[in-house]
Amino acid sequence: MPVKESGWVSTREDCTMRPHLSLEATPQVADAEWARPTLSDVASLSAVEGLCLSLYLPGHQPGGQTRNSIARLRVQLTAAETELAAGGMLATDIDALLSPLHQMEKDEELLRGHRDALIIFRSIGSMRLYRLAGLELDQLFLGRHFHLAPLLWQLMATPDFYLLQLSRKRAQMLKVDQEGSHEMVLPPEIVSDYEQFKNFDQPDHTLRARSGASGGQGSRSPVAFGTGSERESESGHFHDFCRAIDRGLHALLAKHPLPLVIAGTKPETAAFQAASTYSRVVAASIGGSPEGGTPVAEMVRQGRELVRQWISPERQHMLELYRELAGSSKALEELHAIVRAAAQGRVEYLAFSSGAQASGNYDLLTERPVTSGEFVTRHVDLVNAAIADTLRHRGKVMPMPEGAMPDSASVLAILRY
Repeated sequence: MPVKESGWVSTREDCTMRPHLSLEATPQVADAEWARPTLSDVASLSAVEGLCLSLYLPGHQPGGQTRNSIARLRVQLTAAETELAAGGMLATDIDALLSPLHQMEKDEELLRGHRDALIIFRSIGSMRLYRLAGLELDQLFLGRHFHLAPLLWQLMATPDFYLLQLSRKRAQMLKVDQEGSHEMVLPPEIVSDYEQFKNFDQPDHTLRARSGASGGQGSRSPVAFGTGSERESESGHFHDFCRAIDRGLHALLAKHPLPLVIAGTKPETAAFQAASTYSRVVAASIGGSPEGGTPVAEMVRQGRELVRQWISPERQHMLELYRELAGSSKALEELHAIVRAAAQGRVEYLAFSSGAQASGNYDLLTERPVTSGEFVTRHVDLVNAAIADTLRHRGKVMPMPEGAMPDSASVLAILRY
């Protein structure tokens, strides 16, 4: 969806003179380790101020039809040199900024190929390298902020989650992350085998008693009777099985509160949904189980899609608060106003939809002084600038699933004051 904005793009004429500022030396980076990014990393990156270079390289395997990563890197660095010079940056500073990236033409990861996307963040005196699955972006970004929107969207749209596989035989739980799926050892208090559970546990709603019945010669023998049919009894057993699993998982789920996706038949998933008190159970479930022939990889794929469309309690709270404040000065939808408020540290919540972006002059919008010899660009991604500034001032940023944003907006903000 297009971002609502005024289209006001201009440049500043009044530049304050300053002496040449050399970039600090950066350690050698050839063969440096590419880390898996976390949300904490994103928050740390948002705090960096000054000239920021962000480079995204998509995955590439040797022998493929696409250009290899070394060639992509060279093309992007040539483009960076041209853009930095056109933006007024001193030649010595350009060389100092890009020199460590030129060294990466010897990086083993780039030479041998890589399945994941590789991301380079370079600023004055620092450089960070990350790898992340699921990104296909091949682009260079230059500006006052690192380009965090694609990274943040990928991390938050496909977070780690638990996958609980339920059947009338057993319960099994996996943890799914960027690396894949890993079977978890359930806490010892959980009886994961359903038949074993039934052997020593009775459904709460089933009552059994003994009654006297006339026997021969006036004797009375005990007779057992119950309140429900065999089907009701079985249903009660499974409900208690689900409730016992939910109770046993409480400590784990409270310590690591990830979304929980349930896989099983409709009656089984419905039983757990009814029994669970965990607030992060994803309402939609996966039909099938390994015992029924559904591959684990397929369940993981479906689980990722369900979590991607899931609206977490935090997102739901933000949307409800926005609806309450709609029409007031604390609820914003116009992008330029949001950018100014984020730069001032006034944004408490920022929500954006996938693909939301708009080009503009950040320095002019925020009235930031520009000094001589500093790189200046009229065209930065204003949505990304709002994201970075909101995070820098410890606001909350929330990518929203398709169709979740009210009034077909692309960006929404709730202000602190």
